[in-house]
Amino acid sequence: MSKAPQLKHIYVDTDDAMKSLLEHMQRGGSIALDTEADSLYHYYHKVCLIQLTFDNQNYIIDPLSKIDLKLFLKLLAKKPMILHDAGYDLRMMRSTFDFIPGGKVFDTMLAAQLLGQEKFGLGSLVEKYFGVVMPKGGQKSDWSRRPLSDKQLEYASEDTFYLHKLADSFAEELEKLSRTSWHEEWCLRTLDIAENYKPSVDPEEAWRIKGARYLDKVALTQLQQIWKWREGQSQMQDIPPFKVMGNTLLMKLAVWSSANPHNPLSSGPKLPANCRGRRLEELRKAIAIAHNIPESKMPGHPKKKYHPKPAPETNVIFEKLKVECDRIAEELKIATQVVSPRATLKTIAIRQPRNFKEIAGCGAIMKWQAKLLEPAIKKILKEL
Repeated sequence: MSKAPQLKHIYVDTDDAMKSLLEHMQRGGSIALDTEADSLYHYYHKVCLIQLTFDNQNYIIDPLSKIDLKLFLKLLAKKPMILHDAGYDLRMMRSTFDFIPGGKVFDTMLAAQLLGQEKFGLGSLVEKYFGVVMPKGGQKSDWSRRPLSDKQLEYASEDTFYLHKLADSFAEELEKLSRTSWHEEWCLRTLDIAENYKPSVDPEEAWRIKGARYLDKVALTQLQQIWKWREGQSQMQDIPPFKVMGNTLLMKLAVWSSANPHNPLSSGPKLPANCRGRRLEELRKAIAIAHNIPESKMPGHPKKKYHPKPAPETNVIFEKLKVECDRIAEELKIATQVVSPRATLKTIAIRQPRNFKEIAGCGAIMKWQAKLLEPAIKKILKEL
């Protein structure tokens, strides 16, 4: 194995550099794309770098500079693109720039999964196909800080440098196995999800973190108010909530404060070093507010949604489907989860679809998955 070569790139942070890039993009073909965001460092996270590779040239665009990205984004939307784990980057591009691709997208991660690659991270694939070990030092970088170091920029360039060759190799393998259409449908599904992406967190329920369902009303009230305090601190200082206080401590503090309404906060769980001064005073106020909320207005646990009792044979069908799904996956030499997620099998077991159209309507199943499962489903239902 060899180390990744030092890659040259063109840094685009001026109008002249952007103009040159646009001229090259007009003439160029498909574009390998990746992004770097700042979700580990900011509450309002955004795309901080856009990396491109096409025609054997690497570009790094700095969207935090004062350059106008409108023409670039308009042209990019018309180009075929290659990404690894396209879902994440396209969701970030959508939320930051309202960008929606209009050209074809080739996701190398999805291709790797359809080809039965056990390790489908970009680093693992580059090492396997090209014998190059990619550095990992930039994964936790604060990409919003300027200036960026040479090491950061080199790391950023490598994320797109190998994508064209990787895509060419995967496209050839997919064609040999007659799985090209599978990959195309999966990429289209990814595009659709990214285009319609909206944060699905209900502000009235977002505070119900892991473990909240085990708390009584008083502790739930404390948790709600302390969570609101943390959210306000995160927004005000534009830092991720976990940098104010982690969820584990949030839960401990809620339980302790509910049981110790008259004890000073200093006698409770140890608070983070950064919880002092005004932040600490605001926390005390939040806890006091929770103590003064009358029981009639305390939050309770959400009512369980009513689900009709499944037919007696549902579990039998589900278990048989799992066996058939494992068999199909073994024959195709891909992961069982790629053939069908467990949730989809459960939906099929409940609905008991009788034809392809009904199978294709069961959850988030794709057509190629429905075709693979159709014979097994019909066989199982016929036996019953």
